Amino acid sequence: MLSHKLIKVFFANLLLSTQIKKRQQRIRTVLEAQKLPFDVIDVAQDDIALEKMRQLAGNEEALAPQIANGDEYCGVCQLKNYI
Repeated sequence: MLSHKLIKVFFANLLLSTQIKKRQQRIRTVLEAQKLPFDVIDVAQDDIALEKMRQLAGNEEALAPQIANGDEYCGVCQLKNYI
């Protein structure tokens, strides 16, 4: 279970893929339903945020969506029971 740190959700709001947009919306819906506080960080237009997301993921080619609990990388696996 996720602790009470602020969850960071890294999204790319300029994505053209309908599947990725649906996944991002599902992540948001699950977090809201669980009443978990979170920040949405758009990496599509912010190179610094993109680099931070990739650093947390430990993968210089990681793509959104990605999730971190504070500065602890979670990926999407932590929510796989909900998504």
